[in-house]
Amino acid sequence: MSNVYEDSDWSVAAATGGKRWLRPFPETNANFIFEQDYLQSLASFLTAAVALGTFHPTDPGFYLIEESTPTDLGGGMVRFTRTYSQIPAARKMYESFAFTFPGMETGTFYTANTVTGNTATTAGGQTTMSISGGAAIATGDSVRIHYNAFDSVQQYSRYVIRTAISGGGTLVVPQIVDTLDSAPLYFFTAQKIELGREPRTETVSSILTYDYFLPGVSSGVDYVTDIGLVVKDIIIDSDGVQTDTYTDATSPAISDYREQVSNGDLLVAEDSVVRIWRGPILERVTRYVKAK
Repeated sequence: MSNVYEDSDWSVAAATGGKRWLRPFPETNANFIFEQDYLQSLASFLTAAVALGTFHPTDPGFYLIEESTPTDLGGGMVRFTRTYSQIPAARKMYESFAFTFPGMETGTFYTANTVTGNTATTAGGQTTMSISGGAAIATGDSVRIHYNAFDSVQQYSRYVIRTAISGGGTLVVPQIVDTLDSAPLYFFTAQKIELGREPRTETVSSILTYDYFLPGVSSGVDYVTDIGLVVKDIIIDSDGVQTDTYTDATSPAISDYREQVSNGDLLVAEDSVVRIWRGPILERVTRYVKAK
């Protein structure tokens, strides 16, 4: 059966049927991208050559990002599909990532606290002691504990490192046990320390941030080169050479990195990448991991 058309001006593309809303991102069902079918005379379609990035005639917040190859319907008419989208809002995704954390050359030892009465109690897999003086110890801090252990002949001086379960004047740490336990352990000090380390690679949770731009429309972005890139921090030693380990003499210094760890700051794990998302809309992707 042949196609039948009304007597009309087909020099301008005419929408046929309703909008079909799409779901390009699995984490949202927001309506910001749709496709729609159009009819037009073949000659006018070829002459018009509507550019990608052109806004929708009745929905100016939506921009043309794709146009299908026209289907010849006969009689000089064609049908085609146009896809329009708003500039997507920034979004985040999460995935595992193997990241090499920087080294820290030397550990920092803070002023030692005295263990009151040189005693501690152990119960429920934890050791609890009262401490005073010295540098404050908070939950999560690394603590070096100095004690003596006794056997039937002599005593031995020991040091162990634990992570504080709770701090303040009453220090609680995972249980301290010793093979020489013929007498109660005799505790001297509990001292907060910042542990040094070599660079190490760990598989951790990472955050991927996605930002979207349409040159000529997005504020401050007229060209692709106007999209700012987020880059990884680098460590420079005292000779001006890039290194992978923080020290007191590097820039940034080890104290700056320890502050990032303490604040739970995010590190740039990979330099930003800018790529085409759909049509003229560009996507910037940046990966972050939590400092540790």
